[in-house]
Amino acid sequence: MLSATKNAIKKRDSVRKPSLLSKLKPGQRLRLADAPEIEISRSQPKRLTAEELDAELRQLVTAGAPAVDGSGLWQELRG
Repeated sequence: MLSATKNAIKKRDSVRKPSLLSKLKPGQRLRLADAPEIEISRSQPKRLTAEELDAELRQLVTAGAPAVDGSGLWQELRG
């Protein structure tokens, strides 16, 4: 149980001041002082594998889009 502030956070405070809960870091959990059955957590960001990234990129590219020469574009950007 980690606390986002020095004082205990109550259920009412979490509703009225959600910024208190936004200070949680990924992987941290918090139980409310007056409602111990409620646990608030911020999940760890999901790390994608190379295959998952490749599949996601392929979904973004539409079938009618022209092919892009990545090395030529890089040369242009480098100046």
